[in-house]
Amino acid sequence: MKRLLIFDASNYMFRAYFAAPHMNNSSGFPTGALHFYTSMILSVIRRIAPDAIALAHDVQGPKFRHKLYPDYKGQREAPPEELQLQFPWFRKITDALGIQAYECEDFEADDIIGTLTKQARSMGWNVIIASSDKDLMQLIERTDDLDTVVMLDAMAKGASKQFMPITVDQVMERFQVSPDKVADVLALAGDTIDNIPGCKGIGEKTAGKLIAEYGSLEGLIAHIDDIKKPAQHKNLLEFAPSAECSKKLTTIVCDVPVQLKLEALNPDPQKVTEVFSALELSKLLSDILGPEARLDQSVEKAAVPKVQTTAEDDAPAVVDKPSHKSGDMPEAARFTTVQPASLVRPIQSPVICKSASQLTEFIDAAKSIAIAPLWFDATFTRRQLLGFALADKSRSIYVPIKHGKTLFGYADSVENADNILLALLQSDKPKAVYGMKPLVQFAISRQIDVNLPSFFDVEIAAYIIHPELSSSFELCTQNYLAHKPEITPENWLGSGKKAISPASFSVHDAAEISATWAQLTMQLAERLPDELERVHLTDTFHQLDLPIAKILAKMEFEGIQLDIDFLRTLSISFDAELTRLDAEAHAFSEDNFNINSPKDLSRFLFEVLELKPTTKKNRKHGLSTDQDTLESIDHPIAQAILDYRAISKLRSTYSEALAAQADPVSHRIHGCFNECVTATTRLSSSDPNLQNIPGRTELGRQIKRAFIPKPGYSFISADYSQIELRLMAAFSKEPALCTAYHNGEDVHARTAASLFEIPIESVTKQQRQLAKTINFGLIYGMGAQKLARETGYSKADAKSFLDKFHAQFPTLSAYFADQLETARRVGETRTIFGHRRPLPELYDSKPQFRAFGERVVGNAPIQGSASDIVKRAMIRLDDMLRQNDLHANLLIQVHDELLIECPDDEIDKTAKILVDAMENAADIGVPLRVELKIGKNWADMTAPENG
Repeated sequence: MKRLLIFDASNYMFRAYFAAPHMNNSSGFPTGALHFYTSMILSVIRRIAPDAIALAHDVQGPKFRHKLYPDYKGQREAPPEELQLQFPWFRKITDALGIQAYECEDFEADDIIGTLTKQARSMGWNVIIASSDKDLMQLIERTDDLDTVVMLDAMAKGASKQFMPITVDQVMERFQVSPDKVADVLALAGDTIDNIPGCKGIGEKTAGKLIAEYGSLEGLIAHIDDIKKPAQHKNLLEFAPSAECSKKLTTIVCDVPVQLKLEALNPDPQKVTEVFSALELSKLLSDILGPEARLDQSVEKAAVPKVQTTAEDDAPAVVDKPSHKSGDMPEAARFTTVQPASLVRPIQSPVICKSASQLTEFIDAAKSIAIAPLWFDATFTRRQLLGFALADKSRSIYVPIKHGKTLFGYADSVENADNILLALLQSDKPKAVYGMKPLVQFAISRQIDVNLPSFFDVEIAAYIIHPELSSSFELCTQNYLAHKPEITPENWLGSGKKAISPASFSVHDAAEISATWAQLTMQLAERLPDELERVHLTDTFHQLDLPIAKILAKMEFEGIQLDIDFLRTLSISFDAELTRLDAEAHAFSEDNFNINSPKDLSRFLFEVLELKPTTKKNRKHGLSTDQDTLESIDHPIAQAILDYRAISKLRSTYSEALAAQADPVSHRIHGCFNECVTATTRLSSSDPNLQNIPGRTELGRQIKRAFIPKPGYSFISADYSQIELRLMAAFSKEPALCTAYHNGEDVHARTAASLFEIPIESVTKQQRQLAKTINFGLIYGMGAQKLARETGYSKADAKSFLDKFHAQFPTLSAYFADQLETARRVGETRTIFGHRRPLPELYDSKPQFRAFGERVVGNAPIQGSASDIVKRAMIRLDDMLRQNDLHANLLIQVHDELLIECPDDEIDKTAKILVDAMENAADIGVPLRVELKIGKNWADMTAPENG
């Protein structure tokens, strides 16, 4: 049976707008909704593979329903300005794709979809309606036990991640009536979105029951006197005169004067290129026309129309919102490049190296060289190469190492290639790489130290230029070279069930893949230094970002030891406690339920036990059983469930998972420390996240006790004391805070004393805690509502505290106001060592994005500067340990804390160096201080007796 796919264009446009991230082309024209809209349409077409496609549009202006009821949709606000700008381009995109579009004056898209569906069914075609609009459910159909008309919500997928069609069964489940009676239910229940009044006091669920019982809206009205509930009877009597009109408003018309043309997708390459070039959506262009498709730089870019203003319009106005529109966003907030994105040279096939002399000759002849390794074994401590590609500005070569295994070794391997590569890593020859850490670890495993100043890491460079964007290899090449490689370092081996072994690649395939990467890396290395210079980050890149990458590589290589036996014992104790808590929860009723099932638990708590949470969140399975809801329940079972979940998470995420991830021989776990992930340039951790090991509760500290130093060693940790608050004081030059830090006072107590106008020695614990919450909250843009939620005070009291805080610390308040004004003017913020955070969010038409941008203005310079200082401390520590011939190793960085593993006989000297490295990492105007601890596991560490 052939299938027609009909898109509800209006539904997709609005959903795309509200779901899409902020995006602009280089002219400042908003493109986020257009990108998301096109991606959704293409995704549906690819998954459904229909025989024909249609698209229904709404025409602007009143429709026949407005003549029936003038207030129809009367409460709807005009679409957001940013969406209105994009409206014409939605149609341009689908026209370029060759999708047949339909529209008709006086009728809505729903009526057009109904008409097209009826015409398609008369020709024996099945129909799939791509929309989430419940009104269209009245068109769903089943014939001879076959679903012949279904709906598809592109953004709602089942557990299998496949699109889940809405069929007659789902309609019956929701409305309790068949699709042909949905209009009756909607007319009775009314619709606030379309401003259909309906019957007072009757919602969708009740309406469904009544229509199911009486057969239709007309049947219900005819039997109003049978309704027993007085209020319902009264309301139906009032509704009866308008019932017929309400049903006409909700009923889809299926005889609109349009004629279906059954046509498949038929993109026009020229139109597609023109449209997506104007919008600068290169990824979509290549998705549609293939990986070789390129944006046409001669096409005029879509731009925001300039508004003609009068002299009065030009008069200055006092505003407290961003004055910029997306069209006049400062350059610093946009993605811009020194040169237009384009390949410097076409990608060429490589030579496959046959001998060590051929490899040496290539290296000697190159003035600079790009390296692209393929890893046979990517384990941090045992990195082995499948092969590697090298490229200079004119040639590329692939060097096989572990291809074609035979009884006598690897037949394709180039003799001594490993050592030749290691010599290259040590040499002064300029080297370009994408992600240098694996090569550093390869060298460390062979007791070699790389020549760091000779490296240029294009991933790190692209990241610090635009930390708010992904610096994946694919996006780096697209953004700066307008080229999308089909295979990237991130995806070449696949993932999950589709993962493949490196050994499965032939020499030829491996050569083509890695040589492409090497050539692209070389071209990026030609482009990105100018980009770094443009944003004044050249020195920061070489003095901070490259050195920290080498240190992170060493930390990952070193790893940290786990007490595996302790973790296993811990898992057993967790199991016993989980069994006890499960039994405790089941003791409240004989009803059996699965404590791990939110659906089952919701039924038990709110239907069996009939508990009444003060916080209610509806989910598909019933009321939510999340932490907020459980904490609002006044019943002992709630705490038992919360305890059960906390222990279950500790067991699955830590005691079991950590043991499984540790090296089976050394028992050391090697986490990944990420330099190029966060928008604030803070370091992050993954696989596992060693920055997120719990430690605030006694149960959490049990996990930390499993982290131990190797025999003969101890842990030393140093944690910056209130580094973000010290930076806030230093940047703002707030006298009270700066004085407190210079005098070694308790800053939270000093704030509380000023806030409550009492001597500092009279400050209570509760007052200090409030001051602490305000101090830290100010960095993250905390308002009165959040302060009230976190402290338990009323919103009015919280607002009063904040107002008083701002009055007591006017210099601090002025600093944040000045920061915001400056950020709006220049489009970015900077850290103490120059790292930037572009702020396109400040110029977004959506209030929630602007509000987010304003919070970023407050915290990014402080959080980013704290990260800069920690990185500088790590670099100083590494240098000072080597200069003093000490054998300690830095193992973990957790935001403001460093943890090192130190020989017991070097503790005193190493501790002094650690404190020096951290406290003198930067001169910010107020003293930096660290808290030092020493111990034999990560949890039970204490300050040294000598201070």
